[in-house]
Amino acid sequence: MDKQIQSYALGFIVGPCINASGRLESAEKALNLFLEEDEEKAKQTAEELKELNDLRKTMTENGVKEALGQAFEYEAKGDKVLVLYLPECHESIAGIIAGRIKDRLNHPAFVLTDAKEGIKGSGRSIEGYSMFEEMMKVKEVFTKFGGHPMAAGCSLEKEKLQEFRKKINENCTLEKKDFAKKVQIDIDMPVDYITMDLIRQLAVLEPFGKENKKPLFAHRKLKVERVNVFGKNRNVIKLALKSSQGTRIDGMIFEDEDEFREKMGTSKYITCTYYPVINEYQGYKSLQINIQNIFLWRDSMSKIKLVAMDLDNTLLDSEKQISKHTEEVLKEAIRRGVYIVPATGRIFKAIPEFLRDIPGVRYAVCCNGATVYDQKEDKIIYTNHLPKETVFSLFDILEKYHCTRDIYQNGQGYMERCYFDHLAEYGVSDHVLKLVRDTRLPLDDLRKYIEEHPLGIEKINVFFDDMEERETARQELIEKNIASVSSSLENNIEINQIGCDKGDGLLHLAEQIGLSMDEVMACGDAGNDTMMIKAVGTGVVMENGQPDLKEIADFVTKTNNEDGVAYAIEKLVFEA
Repeated sequence: MDKQIQSYALGFIVGPCINASGRLESAEKALNLFLEEDEEKAKQTAEELKELNDLRKTMTENGVKEALGQAFEYEAKGDKVLVLYLPECHESIAGIIAGRIKDRLNHPAFVLTDAKEGIKGSGRSIEGYSMFEEMMKVKEVFTKFGGHPMAAGCSLEKEKLQEFRKKINENCTLEKKDFAKKVQIDIDMPVDYITMDLIRQLAVLEPFGKENKKPLFAHRKLKVERVNVFGKNRNVIKLALKSSQGTRIDGMIFEDEDEFREKMGTSKYITCTYYPVINEYQGYKSLQINIQNIFLWRDSMSKIKLVAMDLDNTLLDSEKQISKHTEEVLKEAIRRGVYIVPATGRIFKAIPEFLRDIPGVRYAVCCNGATVYDQKEDKIIYTNHLPKETVFSLFDILEKYHCTRDIYQNGQGYMERCYFDHLAEYGVSDHVLKLVRDTRLPLDDLRKYIEEHPLGIEKINVFFDDMEERETARQELIEKNIASVSSSLENNIEINQIGCDKGDGLLHLAEQIGLSMDEVMACGDAGNDTMMIKAVGTGVVMENGQPDLKEIADFVTKTNNEDGVAYAIEKLVFEA
């Protein structure tokens, strides 16, 4: 056999088969396997052990379903400690079932079953609840018991069952917050970083166990493209997953199909914790993640505390205004404690006054994330600017094309006069023409000005009159890989420092005010909104937005002429 046996296979595939004989019949069968010298007889015994383990798994799944029915009922009645009675359950799997209930509902759980004398069973606990100490407080109900903080076993007379359930709950001091599931990860690592070599390096840390725990990684926002279910009990679920960067990988979950589909509902995105593995099938090796915990991405929509929004073709309608309804929705969101943050390619003073003047609109992400501005304190709280040398290298590339060039620097726009006076020749709309003339100062020599004032260059903006030439220039700029390239209009290119985008600006703003990106919603429509939509907990794209952007959206809202931003806030913030 060429395939190497890993510690996982010993612990979770071979081990349970060996253990099954002691649970359901006699440990002698497993012992005989190890002592057997005849290969054929050993194979037959191994098959028998596997059949026993399959039976054990079926019995466990049936027991979990029955126990869950009771658990939901007692939980609804207010029980904090779940005492479940399964008269026909095999006593050897009571602890396994209790563990599954504990994992599913995050409540301490006991599973009891009929025994020769009364009833007996096992319990499994959660952090913050010492099961053995709590049992000591009601020891009079037991004929015998033992254990430790996280697990215990007990025997009692059947007539004492209700007394046990009543007393163990009366003494319980756990609060609602204690039942919130807590998952500790080692690092937030997107699946895009997983390689065969990385998995082999992680294998050096094996074997894993209680004192050498397996590392646990996490990925936020994976798209579920396909779900396949396997196994005799329909509890092996294979997900075809795709990251926002386009990486595709399979994810395996061991969970009941009905429970999984009910949990997923119509959601198409998940956040998960996982451990990466190499899956080998018929000689073909592929990357895979074994998922430990799964959280639906839509859960983040109920805790949105910041809403960021692009302006042109997103918040603003075709007349570059907002309706009275949208204004009232923004004000209501602010009244509810939600930050309203313009996230734009513009400099701050180019944001419409009617938006800046709404009470509570304090922060703005400007110049595609190059500057984050605090209006209340009248100060810049984050910058990510272009160095002079990079600007000149970009100018050298652009000089071969028929296009304009201007810069944003320290909140002011500058454009060479030769472009400023002839901007209409570059297919610029009347609105953009007015905006440029209101926000740029004309200069005779832009290079000379930058030589004398090299600091604080936020963005380069370029307009083209020929769309084919624009695309050629865009590809050349991307290939040079010296700056971040995006666009907000069909005939422009916007250039920022490498790593600078609206998502990066929002991340630094969120850190500044003590929010996680899960608590942020962003609305956009164009290419310069892409990284922002990917970075936040809830990405909203306008119906009039670019098709590829709508593909990665959590929610597609109405158009900018139909109060689309207001509609998204009402649905995802007010109604969540």
